Amino acid sequence: MDISTIYHAALTVDSGVVSLYVNGVLEATKIINPSSISAFVGPLYIGYNPDGNTSGGLSRHLNGKIYSSRITNIIRYNGNFTVNTLNPYFPKK
Repeated sequence: MDISTIYHAALTVDSGVVSLYVNGVLEATKIINPSSISAFVGPLYIGYNPDGNTSGGLSRHLNGKIYSSRITNIIRYNGNFTVNTLNPYFPKK
């Protein structure tokens, strides 16, 4: 990833499947135990990993900026989508 480029990232969780979309394209999926999400208690970190491995000089902080974030209780993306190139912060469905 180029640090001078704006990226749109979307993470969804549906029936135990976590999906990561970058710029509207599905990049990765992982199957998880759905009860592990509903049982989660603790702070939510965005752009920071408090338990991350810092060996080798790797930082636990995001090296960049987060323009905005949104957490909802519905699936906003369940397939590839088009990112609005005129305003990358509000993707088209």
